Amino acid sequence: MALIGGSAALLPLLAYGLGRLDWRLELFSHFLPHASVLLAVASWVVGQGRARQGFALAACLGLIATIQPLLPSAAKPAAQGGAIRLLSYNVYLHNPDMVDVQMQIARHDPDLILLIELTPVQWQQLHALRKRYPHGCAHPQDDPFGMAVLSRLPLRSCVVEGEDLGLPVIVARLERGPYLVGLHAPPPLSPLLASQRQAMLGHWSRRLADQPDALLMGDLNLTPWSPIYRQLLSNSGMRDARAGQGMLASWPASLGVLGLPLDQAMVGRAWAVADLQVGSAGMSDHRPLILTVAPRAQDAP
Repeated sequence: MALIGGSAALLPLLAYGLGRLDWRLELFSHFLPHASVLLAVASWVVGQGRARQGFALAACLGLIATIQPLLPSAAKPAAQGGAIRLLSYNVYLHNPDMVDVQMQIARHDPDLILLIELTPVQWQQLHALRKRYPHGCAHPQDDPFGMAVLSRLPLRSCVVEGEDLGLPVIVARLERGPYLVGLHAPPPLSPLLASQRQAMLGHWSRRLADQPDALLMGDLNLTPWSPIYRQLLSNSGMRDARAGQGMLASWPASLGVLGLPLDQAMVGRAWAVADLQVGSAGMSDHRPLILTVAPRAQDAP
């Protein structure tokens, strides 16, 4: 049994390297931390021999690959005042309690809010929040891809793109400070959804490649162990805000630290990450992601 379980646990390690070859294989890459633990257990249970050595080696490789994207960068950019706090929250399509959502948001006192899976009914129920955050734009939908951005800081612009395809993306530019790209990538549960996610992420990686002031946040339906995630970082030139902050699992909220970090934040080179944390989910299935950034010091490497 241990031999079978350990062999199955090799799939996420394989997907970590080769997941771009097939969307079904890529799905396994997100479970690399869990698989690495299983491989370590299998190496202890199976006894002596080559199987034990193979599982032990695979466990070591898996743990190294798990930890690598979470490590702080060799030269962490220094910040220089003017911090801005942003909150990305997948509120859950079927969440009936917008009072609770507003309470969860108020705990973190963000300057700018990205709401995901927002329906028209939920949007109407957020009138108190909308008064406190009078700037922004919204495109609620009766499906998982409704969105809104709310800000208490003045915005130069707030534009919804891609609404004609049913996959809106919000681009909000502060009068002073960064501009936020908020998106919800489709879950890759079919060839069509996988291709839509790939097209969306490819499009925005190209658009953000020369945008040092940009921040990308949202439910990307990706974890740091996916080769598609690494490709997004490489092509966009952005940095993973999670580096040096920990795994910060966000979904499903009920699993706590055993969940997956599907909600992401990436920063352009003009910004330094002062803090990144996850909040309480309330009645959502996602925990909110709270990012604090500050202008990068001019002499930072």
